[in-house]
Amino acid sequence: MIPPWDLEAKVLASIYEVRTAARRENRLVTPEELLRVRRDGEAEVHRKWTMALQDARYGRWTIDALLPVLERWSVVGTQTRSPHLPAGEDSGYYSSYILYV
Repeated sequence: MIPPWDLEAKVLASIYEVRTAARRENRLVTPEELLRVRRDGEAEVHRKWTMALQDARYGRWTIDALLPVLERWSVVGTQTRSPHLPAGEDSGYYSSYILYV
């Protein structure tokens, strides 16, 4: 599953801000610093996405089924995808199965 684009864009914007701030200060950004910013951003995305789903009015049964596996699916989405997967089959259970094989 892919989180909403606006939440993903905020993570990318925070990484960009760290890089531009470092460039202004004439210093290099360490890989650890970028990883920390990305992980903090991804944790915030997961938190906000979960809250948005919990507040949804419609699709309650579907959402209740998704919430327990949401974190596992979002982790699968960050792993390397196979270029051999047809469009639309690169997320969810099928993707984790392909990564396992």
